[in-house]
Amino acid sequence: MQKVHYHPDAKITIESSSKLYQDTVLNFETDSGEVIVLPTGYDQIYYEVGKGLFYSTQETRDYIAATWVQGDVIIANITSTISAKYSRENPPLTLAEKRILKIAATKEEGCIRIQAQLPDIDTFQEIAFVATFWNMWGTPNVAQTNAKDIYIYAKTKIAEIKTMTEIQVDAYDPATDPLWPAS
Repeated sequence: MQKVHYHPDAKITIESSSKLYQDTVLNFETDSGEVIVLPTGYDQIYYEVGKGLFYSTQETRDYIAATWVQGDVIIANITSTISAKYSRENPPLTLAEKRILKIAATKEEGCIRIQAQLPDIDTFQEIAFVATFWNMWGTPNVAQTNAKDIYIYAKTKIAEIKTMTEIQVDAYDPATDPLWPAS
């Protein structure tokens, strides 16, 4: 079934043989670039390919034409309309949001690498706390030194991420960063 239905509650439904779009009239106009003019005195437009174009109210349904060029265009463009709706509802992340996610990923990767050295340390905050006291407890062992170096690298990288451009943030992958200290 291929149809366009302008509902009385200012919603639009478009169906093609395999796709469905539903939204408000205003969002539809934004997504498709099409403006459907509801004729005076009517509260619905219904068009189905092969059945025709109808204008209606709660009391009447008037047959208008066998075909509707605008309706055919709307149905033909359903894929791009759905894509535009998706883009509108899922805008790309801002640089600030990308930085926050990359910082979290860097902390997570740092924790994984630190845990490989010191299995009892399980949070980034915990390693920060422990690292401040190691020198006071005597000479740290190799695992402790490696864990501290990883922590310091992660902190340095996080500070760097805060000033990276969007291209740099997009390109940086903490999991594959070859500059991590021994782990």
